[in-house]
Amino acid sequence: MSKIQWIVMAALAFVISCGTTSQSFFSEDPELENLLKGEDYTALTVADKYEIAEYLMRKGDVEKARAIYEDIVTYNPGLIPIKYKLAKIYLSSGELTFTGKDEDGKSMHFTKSGKELGEAVLREILEEDPSFLPAYSELIIVRMAAQDTQQASQLYRQVSELDKTYISADYRVGYLEMLNESNSNRFEDAIKAMRLGQKTYSDLYTSYKNLANIQKVQDLDTLAYQSYLKALEYRTEAADLFSAYHELADVCVKIWQHKKDESYKTLALEYACMSMDYFADYEPSVVLIKELTNIQPGVDSVSTDTVSAYKAPVRDYCSSIGKSKAITGGEKGTVIPKSYLRETLAPRSERGKRKASASNTKWVVGGAIAMTAVGAAVLLGSGGGGGSNASGLGAPPTFPNP
Repeated sequence: MSKIQWIVMAALAFVISCGTTSQSFFSEDPELENLLKGEDYTALTVADKYEIAEYLMRKGDVEKARAIYEDIVTYNPGLIPIKYKLAKIYLSSGELTFTGKDEDGKSMHFTKSGKELGEAVLREILEEDPSFLPAYSELIIVRMAAQDTQQASQLYRQVSELDKTYISADYRVGYLEMLNESNSNRFEDAIKAMRLGQKTYSDLYTSYKNLANIQKVQDLDTLAYQSYLKALEYRTEAADLFSAYHELADVCVKIWQHKKDESYKTLALEYACMSMDYFADYEPSVVLIKELTNIQPGVDSVSTDTVSAYKAPVRDYCSSIGKSKAITGGEKGTVIPKSYLRETLAPRSERGKRKASASNTKWVVGGAIAMTAVGAAVLLGSGGGGGSNASGLGAPPTFPNP
């Protein structure tokens, strides 16, 4: 990191630590205002905060996105997808500046190596959830960069047992290249192949998911369902599987309402539960399950009108149908430093509690507009002129394994 970059980072930490307003932190932006829904930041759901951070990342405002991700993890240390997002940011950084508190409660600043912290977060992720695929390829690359053949090989063998994709794609090319001692540039070439594998599977996953989003908006629900399933075939780089499973649940609800086929209602509930395996208590899925069942709010709930009142009952429901795995993430805390963002954001000036003008679908489609070249190829090769639509519903496909 250059001296100028370090000064900018320190200045940002100083501004945050000394206090700022939500209005200055969230600069005037119609789309961002829509995401904030006229609320104070602290009043937003975790899912809403995640959407804001994702929006900031798309806008290139990595530092503010990082601040929100860190805030989310501080209060939800088990959210592995958010940790992964932070690990990627850390790995691409030099020195990172954080704000902490001394024994007297006064603000203090400290720095950490981005690469060291990023690797520590990746290892924490795999300790908490050994099935989280995206962390493997990233950690393998970290070990390749350190010319640690033994660790990289061990990680490669572990992930190959979880997903056979790794033994039939560019990941394998990278692994074999790393072992090619006759190549003086074997580690550099291995990393290039691994990066190509990451990009290929990320592009394919995103493109099929974007295609499904478009089909869903067009009420081509059967086609959307199949496209979401296709996206899951390229899940090795999918950090947001909770979103894909929630969209699958949502489209199944639409098919069920149209076809009156109870099997789709069952699938909707199963997919919604699966989404919460990847994002604990994901609020949109909690709402979906609440609306499709007779689940009652928790007896200890202060208010029965909030989503939080249904989180525990929904977890119990998912366990009862065998679609919930034990969540161990965050039980031991996290190596990610605590965030003090909420303490430094003064309440926003009253702007009225106006209703958001767009649904979640708008944001889904917004991400689909920037289709990659791979996405265009998917669209052209999807057979979209075949005349299939929401009215041509067949039997539900076999439920895919997570």
